[in-house]
Amino acid sequence: MVFKPINAKEMKRLILILSVAISVVACAQQKEQGIEFFHGSFKEVLAEAEKQNKAVFIDFYTKWCGPCKVMAKGTFTKQEVGDFYNKNFINYKVDAEVGEGPELAKKYEVKGFPTLVFIDKDGNALINHAIGAKNVEQLIELGRKALGEEVKDFAWYQAEYDKGNRDAGFLKKYYEARAEEQRIAMSQEESWDLYQAYSEEEKWQPENVEDAFWKANVGNNFYELVKNNKDKFPQLKNAPLHIRWFHHVAAHPESAVKKRNLEQVAKDFPEYADQALELYKIEQYRMEEKYAEYIPLIIAYADKYGEPMDYNLMLMTSVNRTIDVKPEHALHAAKYFKQIIDEDDTHFYTMSGYAYCLHIGGEKEEAIQFVKKYRSLTDQYASNKKMQWCYETMINIENGEDVVPFYIPDMN
Repeated sequence: MVFKPINAKEMKRLILILSVAISVVACAQQKEQGIEFFHGSFKEVLAEAEKQNKAVFIDFYTKWCGPCKVMAKGTFTKQEVGDFYNKNFINYKVDAEVGEGPELAKKYEVKGFPTLVFIDKDGNALINHAIGAKNVEQLIELGRKALGEEVKDFAWYQAEYDKGNRDAGFLKKYYEARAEEQRIAMSQEESWDLYQAYSEEEKWQPENVEDAFWKANVGNNFYELVKNNKDKFPQLKNAPLHIRWFHHVAAHPESAVKKRNLEQVAKDFPEYADQALELYKIEQYRMEEKYAEYIPLIIAYADKYGEPMDYNLMLMTSVNRTIDVKPEHALHAAKYFKQIIDEDDTHFYTMSGYAYCLHIGGEKEEAIQFVKKYRSLTDQYASNKKMQWCYETMINIENGEDVVPFYIPDMN
């Protein structure tokens, strides 16, 4: 084979192509640099803050907290958040249930999760603690406030609101500021006013569609919006999600009213209605704590239709609350707990529930081996009162001792 020499023009072209290709690959490989968290003891965090002359940002979380996971995977990983927080703070994550966590949570009066705390290098709070997940803009504004920068406080938003400002962007920030300052959530009427303030294009953006969908209740404006625009709500095509929403929109403290609401929803949304009503009848057994009757019915429902939303929690609660539960029912529940564990093997509540179901299902040796595998995780919860049942269950199974009926720990 004879190779033709490459002339200067072709060489320049080849170099340009290679340069572009390398740039594309580099951009593809480059990841957003989010918040970098300090690893060490709380004492070491304060020492580092003293050394760098910075304030400290603390994220109090738990392994079972959904909003905590949303922030960890979403907000904390964003480039703009990382740029701001890495420059201005020593950032620290505290599991409120492990190690120093319970003591620090008590010290800073943590009442819910996530709780975001800003302190100086001496450990003194700089601003009021923020509870709940925050988006990028909210988190950066909290940080600016902690640094003493001038930010628009609730008084400013209230003054603008009183002047008649009803721009959609402003209204959203006003309600967020009010919730932060006064812990007042938006009413249904206020939520609808905000939705109406959006442009037609904004109304049908995915995040606003999702928000409107879950704010629907029988008789309110959001319910009518969904009913009259079914093609714009893709959630209605997801059977488990639809069933969950079906029960959500009919919610009412009085069972008679809820039953009428269910009938109304079935009329307005006939797709999956028979399935939703069947689940409602089965759920009455659970609400009345008739677990022996409930368990075989909900398992049969899952086999027939697929798993309903929150099926794992419903089944786990019922199996563990039934002293004379049949072994096959416990093992059925264990199968679904295992699915969760395969995705996340750090959730101690689920781990202990899985071991419990194996044990009472007759698979005692398998339960013992499972507990031994996660003994180091179990030891972390030895002094945690909220997880006392979980801890004692794991230890009793390992020692070949009897286990006591399950109860749901207070997660607040």
